[in-house]
Amino acid sequence: MMPLNIYPYERWPEIAAMVKEAKALLKTDIVVVPCPAVPGSGRVLALEIPPFACEYALITKPNVQSFVVALSVYLELTVDERWTTMQEWFNKSAGMKVKEIV
Repeated sequence: MMPLNIYPYERWPEIAAMVKEAKALLKTDIVVVPCPAVPGSGRVLALEIPPFACEYALITKPNVQSFVVALSVYLELTVDERWTTMQEWFNKSAGMKVKEIV
């Protein structure tokens, strides 16, 4: 079981059926529990750009197929370059290139 971080969570009722249908299409045994995305959440399914640092998939026109793609990356079943990484979030927020020091 893992949290399914949603931002903003207030919109969960409008997307719940689409997310459930998308999850069923993925045919995985991973159980997800929808919850509000907050700072430190990790990956986020975002319907708006989150105001905090996170890795997210921005879903501007919610539909079942967009949630299939987003969930497959969220659950680490596939990779998709359209996800915004933490470094990209910082670059956009700072208005300049931010370098990750490992």
